[in-house]
Amino acid sequence: MAKLILTCNAGSNSLKCALCEVDGKTFCYNFTADNIHGQTTATITDKNGNIEVENTPIESGYENALFFFYGWFEENIENYELSGVGHRIVHGGPEFNGPVIINDSTRQKLEELVSFAPLHQPYNLKLVDILKDK
Repeated sequence: MAKLILTCNAGSNSLKCALCEVDGKTFCYNFTADNIHGQTTATITDKNGNIEVENTPIESGYENALFFFYGWFEENIENYELSGVGHRIVHGGPEFNGPVIINDSTRQKLEELVSFAPLHQPYNLKLVDILKDK
């Protein structure tokens, strides 16, 4: 069974994700949802750059885009276990200068930094909230 990690980056108007094997060296798929607040389109490419899904219209919003990707890889990847999820947060302030596990306390501290990156941090935290239930 393949153990996979999902990495995410919620931008102000896009969601970019990659699905990789746990070893961190084997890339499997890349997912991009553009125009996340409007007429959203999704594109999925495999590790060789082959296009699996190209500019497919999907429902707008980070949650809908993430669920589209989840649905696609559940239908198209056999025998896998999602072992973890990583998310790039735009601003960690002086306290967070590397990877951390996000718990309620960490989440609250990141919320306090929204004013430093108001165009990105709220969307980053919204995706954290969506992903914690996965």
